[in-house]
Amino acid sequence: MQALHVNALRGCALSTAIALLLGGCVGFTLDADEFRRQMTGIGSVERFDVNRPLRDVAAAFRERAPACLNVTTTHYGGPAVRYTMTVMTYTPRVVVTDTRVELHLQARFNGPTFHDQGANGAYVFLVHATPLNAQRTHLEIWRGGFGGDKLVSAVQGWASGSFSGCPDLSH
Repeated sequence: MQALHVNALRGCALSTAIALLLGGCVGFTLDADEFRRQMTGIGSVERFDVNRPLRDVAAAFRERAPACLNVTTTHYGGPAVRYTMTVMTYTPRVVVTDTRVELHLQARFNGPTFHDQGANGAYVFLVHATPLNAQRTHLEIWRGGFGGDKLVSAVQGWASGSFSGCPDLSH
């Protein structure tokens, strides 16, 4: 009986983690500027420069984001008595102006929630690229407990031109 109780608590912990990611205090927003403010407030921003013009970074994001990040993933986990399935639909968007490029990634939890997720879900990842000069671009990445190093590495590779593959968003 005690093992059953412990397993139930583990399942609840996973459900709570998902709820916090998509509907909790930090990180649930349907607005890019609000997401940036929230993540900056908790120190979740990474900065780096690439030796590539902004127009090339924009072209790479326009090509790779829809090809790699417009996916639906299914993750299975938990103990046998509380086995869970989590289905997430990711929606990327690239915003380009003369002075900046932004890569937005939103995630929509496919299941019951206690909040409005909007059409594309909550912001989970945001990249802001600005030119340093004609040949170099500065990038800032905000992520809210999502994406891990695989997504950051892929975006850095796309921006620098050193990688054209897709990150695995299923974990």
